[in-house]
Amino acid sequence: DRDPSLLVVLKGQKDIMHGRPQLEKALLDAECAISTENSDYWANVNLFDEMWRGKEFEHIVLHPGDACFIPTKWLHCVKSCENTVAVSFQVQLAKHATHADKKALPDKRPR
Repeated sequence: DRDPSLLVVLKGQKDIMHGRPQLEKALLDAECAISTENSDYWANVNLFDEMWRGKEFEHIVLHPGDACFIPTKWLHCVKSCENTVAVSFQVQLAKHATHADKKALPDKRPR
């Protein structure tokens, strides 16, 4: 994702596999890679598959009250377990903010 996000579990459990952006090459070189021109390409990649174990991807399990920060462009795959309620917040960084976004923010400069 272009912007970082924060995932918070309120009820249930979320399983997350995530890794550094540099691991994208391993995914593209894998047998499962078909075409990056297909907009559904990344939907076909499951980081929970056995082939990714031991490939520098980190497995995280979130329980109620837990949160996970997902940095910009980090690869991630999230699974919800039964009866899970969670919220995800995208954090827009100032360098990606549009002029309208910046105008909507309060001025925090000291006076």
